[in-house]
Amino acid sequence: MVLNHGFGASCLSFKPLLPQLSSFIIPDLPGFGYTRSLTFGLNHGSKIINSLISTTHKNVQFVGHSLGCSTSLKILKEFKGNVKSITLISPAIFEPKCRRLLRVPRNLKKLVGLTFGKVFNIVYYLTLKPFLIITLRRIVSSTKFWRNGLKLAFENVNEEVLERYRLPSLYAGWESCILKFCWSRFTEENDDFENLVEASLKYDVRIVHGKGDRIVKIENSRRLKEVCEERGGRVEVVEVEGGHCWHEESEGVVEYFK
Repeated sequence: MVLNHGFGASCLSFKPLLPQLSSFIIPDLPGFGYTRSLTFGLNHGSKIINSLISTTHKNVQFVGHSLGCSTSLKILKEFKGNVKSITLISPAIFEPKCRRLLRVPRNLKKLVGLTFGKVFNIVYYLTLKPFLIITLRRIVSSTKFWRNGLKLAFENVNEEVLERYRLPSLYAGWESCILKFCWSRFTEENDDFENLVEASLKYDVRIVHGKGDRIVKIENSRRLKEVCEERGGRVEVVEVEGGHCWHEESEGVVEYFK
């Protein structure tokens, strides 16, 4: 089983599930957790994970949470082994027309990435980076910041949950990595929705979504199912009690992955 975490999280987000798992890989996406990398983005991260599992695992269950659903779907595009199951937890994947105002045209992304990438890097390293890193460092070092933020995703934010998310952010270089990852999301082609449709045409995709999710509303998953099925895909939506991170607060979670 390969489990991929969401934005701002790390492999520690699946720690509560460990007693329920027997064989698993829970990677940190490059730039998150305690990892450091010269290259960032979902494309790079999915290639690393794919190279890891392709040589050692031929029958894989894929699980993704939030942004990690996009990672799982990118891995699937290149994975050559047998896919036993695909489970997407509260997927942060949106139908293109639903994010029209936020969407950046493909050609503009290429133009920005290729033409202005080096200029941006120079400006970023000389002026923006010091300011943004100092600002981020002050914010993420605050326990209050994490507690208030996690309340949007959890029904109960106890000390164990708080430290699980907060500690990796205190590791040297975390701020720079998160900024580079965000920049990569702007310049990379966002094919998350298309990857979901493609996966649903090949496999049975299960989406498990908390009814009380305040970050990604459950209506979004219902819409994903509807659109995929209109295109001939197979998607099941299971609605459970809880919020965006319901899988970290519930019992018997692994049963949904089979």
